[in-house]
Amino acid sequence: MKFLFLLFHIPLYFFSQSKGYTGGRIIINPKDNFKYEIIGKDTMLVVDKLPEFKGGQVGLINFLKSNVIYPEGAIRDSISGIVILRFTITAKGEVSKISVLKSVRDDLDSSAIETVAKMPKWNPGYQGDIAVPVVYNLPINFIRNPK
Repeated sequence: MKFLFLLFHIPLYFFSQSKGYTGGRIIINPKDNFKYEIIGKDTMLVVDKLPEFKGGQVGLINFLKSNVIYPEGAIRDSISGIVILRFTITAKGEVSKISVLKSVRDDLDSSAIETVAKMPKWNPGYQGDIAVPVVYNLPINFIRNPK
């Protein structure tokens, strides 16, 4: 009998959006003299508090284990790989703007997107005491055990 393994990497990249900032500039926060590099319109590389899946990293991994479906076609064709998704955790903790940063195959990409789309609300990220949208990158590794 063949076993199917899905490995989930703890998210590595966090970005935030903050009101009042425009793209293409470097901004110095006068409060703590920390440089924030703007990477696009209303998008910063740093937030004070990152968003968190309810239940933390363990909760996120358990959610993914329970909800990611390895498509039959990919199993049949012995396809494996890492799909990297980018999505935004809004200031209200909702998942939005899901996109594929690294594709493997349409059916694996779709499975990963469908899973992220049904995630419950997160605890939002904060810049100071203001909840802000934060962009989150999540790699989902689809691996088949050849035994």
